[in-house]
Amino acid sequence: MEINKYSSVIRSLVIDDNFTAWVSAKDKPMFCAQLADLEDEHPIIKEIVSGAINQIFSRKAENRSNRTL
Repeated sequence: MEINKYSSVIRSLVIDDNFTAWVSAKDKPMFCAQLADLEDEHPIIKEIVSGAINQIFSRKAENRSNRTL
């Protein structure tokens, strides 16, 4: 498995502009799946990468809400 490749993809996608779009997305998992757009990869890899992106954005949102309390 090319962990460095997927790690790099995830890091390149978890930027502030994408986070802002994620916050306003109605279907956040679908947004992450479309964001990752790994056409040639196995469905499990797609699920793992998009799930990781969704978790990172979710934690970032949670951290921001905790700071405003």
